[in-house]
Amino acid sequence: MIALYYYYRTKILKNRLERTTKQLREDKKKLEESSEVELRDAKERAEEANQLKSAFVSNMSHEIRTPLNAIVGFSSLLINSVEPSERITRICQISSRPILTCCYSLSATYWIYHAWNRESCNSTMNGVSW
Repeated sequence: MIALYYYYRTKILKNRLERTTKQLREDKKKLEESSEVELRDAKERAEEANQLKSAFVSNMSHEIRTPLNAIVGFSSLLINSVEPSERITRICQISSRPILTCCYSLSATYWIYHAWNRESCNSTMNGVSW
């Protein structure tokens, strides 16, 4: 009688264990699927942010360089004219050139980094660096 009790008790525990194991496997699969979806979403958001950053840097570079080029060009015209305000135009030209040089340097640095980053992404395939 005691052996029969332990037999049924063991069978009940075994069935519970199998159900729990099955449920845990299903839960694990759901978590893995949701993790993949979250990773894809995060990757898409990061790529979108990178594109927005690139567009912003490009636009800001243009928005800064264009007026500075105008200042440099206009001051050059004033220097070459017969105006007596040569000192003012010289100051304008001297002060605008370092800013313009800085903008060109930043722009060049950005494009070098962008090209290097694109090349390193292309040389890596499925997590294996070639």
